[in-house]
Amino acid sequence: MTTPIPPERPALITHLLRLAENADRAAFAQLRRGLGKPPGTNIGSFPYVVPFIPEADSGAARSWPYFVVASLFASHPNQGEAEKSVAAAVRGLKDSPSRDGRFRALLNAHVDEVGDHLRHAVNQLASSGITFDWATLLRDLRGWGHPEQFVQRRWARDFWSEG
Repeated sequence: MTTPIPPERPALITHLLRLAENADRAAFAQLRRGLGKPPGTNIGSFPYVVPFIPEADSGAARSWPYFVVASLFASHPNQGEAEKSVAAAVRGLKDSPSRDGRFRALLNAHVDEVGDHLRHAVNQLASSGITFDWATLLRDLRGWGHPEQFVQRRWARDFWSEG
């Protein structure tokens, strides 16, 4: 029996982890300026993000997840748990009506709004010391706008499962 090969870590995540390892405060300050702004509009983040976007995702309609993840990572850099989704991490927050309501709003968010919803979730997770996998988040956001909502369905399973 062969062991499945884990998905390769995206270059952007490797770069962000290296910036964190080097405590590059200037880079993170530039990346944080993208929080709350439309992804890809903060020119200061370009040197830290654009070189790590694969050619296939280089257009504005496909590059937005890279900018969202980079700005969120800069706000709370951490290694995270391998392949743990944001949904599984949010499940670990104290159970409350606001947690469920915010998570439902996140699942229902349009690609233009998902970054803002994630910013609130990441802030809550960071303040509770709960981590997740940034590479998984990037992969998930790349599929966020799919009409079959496969990412949202997987997140719903991760959040509401008994595991």
